[in-house]
Amino acid sequence: MESLPWVNFSLSIDKLFENWQQNNFYGQLIGKHGAGKTTASLLLQQKAIENGFTCHYLFANTDSKSVIYKDWLRQISLFKESDLLILDGIDHAPFFLKRKLFKAFRQTLFIVHQPIKNLPIIDHFHVTPELLIQLVENLAGEEGFMLLEKAGGAKQLLEKHNGNLRECFFELYRIWYE
Repeated sequence: MESLPWVNFSLSIDKLFENWQQNNFYGQLIGKHGAGKTTASLLLQQKAIENGFTCHYLFANTDSKSVIYKDWLRQISLFKESDLLILDGIDHAPFFLKRKLFKAFRQTLFIVHQPIKNLPIIDHFHVTPELLIQLVENLAGEEGFMLLEKAGGAKQLLEKHNGNLRECFFELYRIWYE
């Protein structure tokens, strides 16, 4: 299946890149699972490259072991000081690594679920009922709308799962499977 297009109802990728650039390429994108942080960060990497920057993207999912973070340190040691860095999945990194990264690499965009204290916020992503409806329509068409109705509607489903798109889809799948 192809990935879905990134949608943010308040900012374009150009504006997001501008916000990151205005903060000297240092800050954080915050949002729940499925809010579009990873997709947006990959588009930001592409935008940085188009603007003549060298930009590296490192990803660690929730199931990652500390081995991945040790590999991050190895990779980062090869980067130039002028390079831009996007770290997706830093929430799960060991404390020592977070401290090292926050201090050592200043041109970094951290992709996180919870805000990091004293770090500029580039944007805070939220999953809206409109976005959930659009995603369900793209994935399941009319059947998706029926699933949303059985779940009590997009707004209620998002409220029930505190804006976590992943949990919303798990529930829709459970409803479909029953």
